[in-house]
Amino acid sequence: MAEERDPAAVLREALRAGDGARVDTASLVTGTRRRTRALRRRRRAGQVLLAAAVVAAVPALGSLLPDPSTTTTRVATAPPEEPAPAPTVLPVPTGEPPGPTAAPEDPADVAYDVPDLPGTAAVLGDEYALFSDLGQYAATAVVAGQECNRGLTGNAEQVAGRWTTWLPEGDTSGARGVDVVVTGWVAGSGPAAFADVVEDTGACRWLDPREPFELTAPGPDAWDEAWAARSSAPGADVVSGAARTGDLLVGVTVRSPGEGGEARLAALLAAAVADLRAAGLPAAD
Repeated sequence: MAEERDPAAVLREALRAGDGARVDTASLVTGTRRRTRALRRRRRAGQVLLAAAVVAAVPALGSLLPDPSTTTTRVATAPPEEPAPAPTVLPVPTGEPPGPTAAPEDPADVAYDVPDLPGTAAVLGDEYALFSDLGQYAATAVVAGQECNRGLTGNAEQVAGRWTTWLPEGDTSGARGVDVVVTGWVAGSGPAAFADVVEDTGACRWLDPREPFELTAPGPDAWDEAWAARSSAPGADVVSGAARTGDLLVGVTVRSPGEGGEARLAALLAAAVADLRAAGLPAAD
């Protein structure tokens, strides 16, 4: 702020600089001083009002600022952890084998009995009657028409078997007839036993050459796999087939099948497989 000078001194300097006219200096000085003091009072009053306004605004400003005693501190937290996967509980082995693991020393000592096949008999109908049943025996051909040589080693060991022969009523010549053979194999070796039939590599092999043909299944789940062939021997009129379900094989041979013989072969194989599955044999799974 600029320094304030005495009004009387300012006036005297102004008058000396003028044209020398007479002026009532005392009155002029007195009036000037009066007005100067009034101006100073108004200036001080304005400063006091400004200071009061500032003081009044301080509490309001303080209410807008955070209270140090109530300030919340944000703490960083880790994201929630994913729950650990439940442990896999494995079944406890019972100690029992899943099925027979070797052929019996005595073929009559079968691992299980092959049941009757009522569905197969129903397909044969009244035209055929049971002629022979060789009983439970674990050393039979897989399909009639094979010759067995126990000196040969196949890819599977037989543990059960049953062979039945059906002939037309009143005709025992054997020119017409149906052979149904069911064989059981060491657990897990059913596919290998079936391959021995198809490839002619087992302990039992075909006597006559065979001409395979496509077998039409009567349903989508008729069997796990199947195979069929005709005998190509001169004068022979025979169709044969094999079907597998689990570790069980069904072999069917139809002599003099006549018209529709291939369809009858497929129906007999499917019926036998259905009978074995219905019997609840574990080997059929």
